[in-house]
Amino acid sequence: KKYDDYAGIDVAQRLSPQIDKIPEEIIATPLLVGLVYRSFATTNSISDRLTGFYADTFTALYEGHDLTKAGFERVKESKLAEDEFLYLLRAFAFLSIAQNKLSWADESEVCDYIRKSQNICPVDCSPSTFCRDLLKAVPILIKDGSEIKIVHKKFQEYFAADYIKNIPDSINSLNSIYNGPSRNLFTKVVEFLYEMAPVLVRGVIL
Repeated sequence: KKYDDYAGIDVAQRLSPQIDKIPEEIIATPLLVGLVYRSFATTNSISDRLTGFYADTFTALYEGHDLTKAGFERVKESKLAEDEFLYLLRAFAFLSIAQNKLSWADESEVCDYIRKSQNICPVDCSPSTFCRDLLKAVPILIKDGSEIKIVHKKFQEYFAADYIKNIPDSINSLNSIYNGPSRNLFTKVVEFLYEMAPVLVRGVIL
């Protein structure tokens, strides 16, 4: 309701009757509640699946309309379409989890990781513009002093799972993860993946 009062809109009025649909894990985290509000303002719907929530939230953040009656769209410096942006973001999340990277010292280090991500996901854009988009236009990253972090680790895990699901050799990749030294880093990623692609996870792991 405070968000509504500030923005001069009626999202809370429409969202409140659907609160019971929101997974417990999300409603218990204040930051994620704010993202529920943002997502609902864009999609006018609530997913009862965790993966649906993160997918809807990404779309809301990418569309990037300011939540006021005079809302404006945030310009993407990278000039990437939504599918290209998501493609590179998935690889970035996967690589950072594989290397147990939860934060970066500064924008320069983030750009290094984006370049590494482009090696496994050939999306043509400047790493610096993609980094700035992740901080401003599609705010998946946040600054804490000079340090940069993903807005919430769950997003990192969700996008990494989405990466595994969508690559051509997902079976071999998941098998390598499950039987490799980084297995424990991907525990929550596999939980997301099981919701997205249960047949894949059953076939490789169960």
